[in-house]
Amino acid sequence: MSTDDSGTAETELVDLLERLGFRQYEAQTLISLSRLGTGTAKDIARVSDVPRTRVYDAVDALHERGLVDVQYTTPKKFTIVSRETLVRKLNVERERTIDEISDLLEGLGAEETTQEQFGVWTVTGKTAVAERITGFLEDTDEKVVLMTTDDLLTDEQLDALAAAHERGVDIYLAGISETVQQRIQSEVPSA
Repeated sequence: MSTDDSGTAETELVDLLERLGFRQYEAQTLISLSRLGTGTAKDIARVSDVPRTRVYDAVDALHERGLVDVQYTTPKKFTIVSRETLVRKLNVERERTIDEISDLLEGLGAEETTQEQFGVWTVTGKTAVAERITGFLEDTDEKVVLMTTDDLLTDEQLDALAAAHERGVDIYLAGISETVQQRIQSEVPSA
């Protein structure tokens, strides 16, 4: 790996670690220790942009997270846990955070939502549009008026149309090509 590749990888690592809640100096210290294996604050400051006085704060935070071990010698030496342990601990932290978010969202309680959504809603991106249409088809219980083009009609939508028909939903086709109409009517003849 060239120096440029190494610098790019380090920048990406810092960004990713910051997204996981690390402060910049913590991320840089962790990366430096990953390179060094074991080092003093002076060693870490030498191979990173972290001021020596800030290395101690960063190491304390990393030590609290169980990612760095401290050897109380003069001067203190710091050792990073194995990469496998590091990744496992980060994954456990991430899962714990997601579980907490889920519990808190559940604790908020659901407001009464209305079934009909009035107004104009915008969805962008082919995948997002396809998923939204499929969701509408799965949720409807009375009538569907479908306008689409062949390149936007998905197999999931055809399955959802067939399921809606089986539930007794009336299906109307409007402003579509003969090819699309034939494709839909092969699955739902009464459409």
